[in-house]
Amino acid sequence: MTGHISSTSFFLAMGRRKLYASKEEAAEAHRQASNKYYRRHRKTVLRKAEGAQVSTTSKLSTPARPTKLMVLKTKLADTLTTLEGLTGGAHVEYCQSLVSTASQSSSKHACDSLTSALNCIEALEHDSNDIALKVLSLSGAYAFKDARRSVDTIAKIRGWVYELWETVFTDSNHPVALKDAVAGGALLFQKHVAG
Repeated sequence: MTGHISSTSFFLAMGRRKLYASKEEAAEAHRQASNKYYRRHRKTVLRKAEGAQVSTTSKLSTPARPTKLMVLKTKLADTLTTLEGLTGGAHVEYCQSLVSTASQSSSKHACDSLTSALNCIEALEHDSNDIALKVLSLSGAYAFKDARRSVDTIAKIRGWVYELWETVFTDSNHPVALKDAVAGGALLFQKHVAG
């Protein structure tokens, strides 16, 4: 069997010789190399360690900044709070109070008060719609859906007030027209109560 090498002798002869016979010897050699590196580069190592400690403490001491989405959601909540303050939290009752005020006022005074209410609600709707679109661009459809729900609430109330304003503005005998509309249940906010 000349020219034939057994598989066991082949594997033993391949590769480089192990430097360390045990894990303890390897750990001791690594420790010595680390100590030697530290002695040669002591200033650099200490400077880096000090910088790391400063950056860690500065991260802990500064409060977390709110995200853009959190700021937008807060603005939207503020818009809804303003609406609740305007309507007293009861949207249908707010419209009923507008009807009673308008039916007891002159045509000009009724138009002015309804125009003022309509302008306030339209401004809130415009602001909340802008916020909802920014939410959509930042975080996608799921957060936009919640924001859009708020916009829809404001738009619904704006529609109710607009209908009252339109009735007063277009009818010269607005108290009778409002009483007829209320008696017939034809106003949008009354349909909301029934639905």
